[in-house]
Amino acid sequence: MSLTIEPEEVLAFTRPLNRLVKESLTITNPHGVDYAYKVKTTAPKQYCVRPNAGKVTANSTESVQVMLQAMREEPAADFKCKDKFLVQYIAIPENMRDLPISELWPVVEKTQKNMIQQHKLKCAFVPEDQNERNEILNEARAGSIAPGVNGSDQATLGDMHEAEQGGSDEKDAWQQEKKVLLEKVASMQEELQSAKSSREPVAQVAPQGYSLATLLFVSLLVGFASYAIFLMKTNNHVQDNNTTTTAVPAS
Repeated sequence: MSLTIEPEEVLAFTRPLNRLVKESLTITNPHGVDYAYKVKTTAPKQYCVRPNAGKVTANSTESVQVMLQAMREEPAADFKCKDKFLVQYIAIPENMRDLPISELWPVVEKTQKNMIQQHKLKCAFVPEDQNERNEILNEARAGSIAPGVNGSDQATLGDMHEAEQGGSDEKDAWQQEKKVLLEKVASMQEELQSAKSSREPVAQVAPQGYSLATLLFVSLLVGFASYAIFLMKTNNHVQDNNTTTTAVPAS
């Protein structure tokens, strides 16, 4: 007995990709027994999946959020994404129904590995324009085999890793801001190091037309900005907590 997974063949992530992009994976259980599932990917550092494992009760549907981390640069329009996802699932045995999901999967993989079913999906980076989007999706589907995994497709399974769970939406946004700031600092540090290693006087212009004084100033500014963002988020969180705890019930 199989579960219904949507989308069936291709997970589409809409450009621009220099930001956090979220898509949903829907898992439907049309059967009278509970199922356990978990999600794997060939690019665990690039994607976060929430939840990355769970249970789908009888005759119900679960929504899984798949998040593509912000890229440093926008990929070319004709870039072909080769990332893949694998959804594994199994009907939960009667004697394992009370096990938490973190304990259930290790037992299942050891004792009932041949009963685990698998559903593979490709990934595609698509533009907002609907016509261009459909063209890319049709091309990706044309290169797909049946969603189930078998035969020559077994070689791909060795590249699959359990997807990262990720944190809260607020934490994800903060991590993205932090990542961008750190990348800017790293780039400036490389330019500074290159300038220091040269024999030109300090007053000379640094790589890409920036003066050393400017690079040092911007580096410090980015550091302060990172700390300021952290403080703002912390203060907002504290204010939200204070608002909640100071509510007085009507007499």
